[in-house]
Amino acid sequence: MSNPGVVTLTKTSACWQELKIEDNLGEAIHIHFGQFRIDLTVKEFEELAIKAENILDQMNELFPVDNVGWRDLNPIFLQNPKNTDIIFRLEDVYVTKMKLKDIYVDSYIHLPFVGNVFMYRPLKYSRVVKALHGFSQDNNKYDQLNELFVSNEERVQKNLEFIQKNLYPVDNQYIILNADNMIIDGQHRSACLSYIYGLDYEIPVMKWVFDDANHVFFPPRKSLFDVIVHSYASWIRDKIRESIKLPRKGIHWLVKQKKFIQKRITMLSKDAFTTFMPVGIEDFFSVLNSNNIQYIKLDLNIMTLDYSANIAVLVNPKCKYEFQNCMLKHGFVEDNMCIGGGYKYLYSLEKDCWYKSELLRVHVYYHLLCKSLFEQALLPLDQYIENMAWTTKEYNDECQCYQLSDEVSLIVYLTQCIYFEQAFSEENRKRLSKYMDCLTDESMEPMLKGVFFGFTKRLISLLRNRNFDDIISEYRYYKEY
Repeated sequence: MSNPGVVTLTKTSACWQELKIEDNLGEAIHIHFGQFRIDLTVKEFEELAIKAENILDQMNELFPVDNVGWRDLNPIFLQNPKNTDIIFRLEDVYVTKMKLKDIYVDSYIHLPFVGNVFMYRPLKYSRVVKALHGFSQDNNKYDQLNELFVSNEERVQKNLEFIQKNLYPVDNQYIILNADNMIIDGQHRSACLSYIYGLDYEIPVMKWVFDDANHVFFPPRKSLFDVIVHSYASWIRDKIRESIKLPRKGIHWLVKQKKFIQKRITMLSKDAFTTFMPVGIEDFFSVLNSNNIQYIKLDLNIMTLDYSANIAVLVNPKCKYEFQNCMLKHGFVEDNMCIGGGYKYLYSLEKDCWYKSELLRVHVYYHLLCKSLFEQALLPLDQYIENMAWTTKEYNDECQCYQLSDEVSLIVYLTQCIYFEQAFSEENRKRLSKYMDCLTDESMEPMLKGVFFGFTKRLISLLRNRNFDDIISEYRYYKEY
């Protein structure tokens, strides 16, 4: 007998694959992940759910702050992979009071010719507030995660009835804001509270402070005037580009001529270039030091490319804007050259960037990025390695700057080879060979354990014997991991 109906209980995505749970009435519970399907009885599914809850409690050890845990967060909020990513960037969490009118929500304004422009605006402009006052169009067409079998309109009404009955907050489920009072979770509750009590009503909220004051997950909060000016400036620029209609080949030809002229000028002053290039590198570090910018020189070979020297640095996110101003002040411009720009990084929403001058090209990281094929993995690997980078950095007298310790350099190259490239190239084998002496240090094994856990001892043995070809295959199928 075939099942009389199939009901989708919930669905989301993980590792770029659709994850869906279905109730096949009269048959079983099906869990679909990509092309795979798992069949469970209702009892087996309930047992799996209980085990998942237990895992959630154990995962509290990975939460970067002590005064909040996974069970304190809204399940709908946790369904969004972006939200679980930003959790590992938390530096502080505290509860404070503020008026509802001071809370900002994601919204948009409509500009003639330009169309809808996204911006953060006060709560009174929320699509949920509009829906509560009878204007439901924006909220109904908004694509958002909801509870099972609940529409956007029903979710608004359900939240209103819940707050009218149970007040706010319930079970430490606070409305969550960032440092700039932008809502991270709780727009529906905020809207319902304003509908019941008015915008001057004061409520307790939970503030999340990230390791980057202007975390990339939240675009900087701009005034209405700034948004309008920027939008029309972009619109005018695009219209000018369309009107010029310069052929693409012509643009490429002009760029090539510019590079050719620059090379000819540089070659004519070759003597000046050969003496100036190392001075430029030293001057670069001197400028960062004089501006009190915290940075670490990364161990990438300094080589010449189009008569430019390449430098790689890790900059403390707290110094991000001072660093950017410093670069612009000293004649550097942003360069669109970016290695591996199409890949996503593990627990980092901010990619690396480049700056260039006539003689220097600077590769900048604000987080020590560890690339991974598993975007939604639960281990905050880059934070672990990044913390080690700052605490074990070593001073280089020759360059007069801090650089990564040999131990951290070894771990960085290993994670790149195993997690991202899934291969040990000849170049990386040579790089790793420079740091093999670290394997004899007592401190090396505990540091590696934070990344490779039970596989650590076997990994050290394979590295000492230079069995690079066996590392990835054994690690992938290691049963006692």
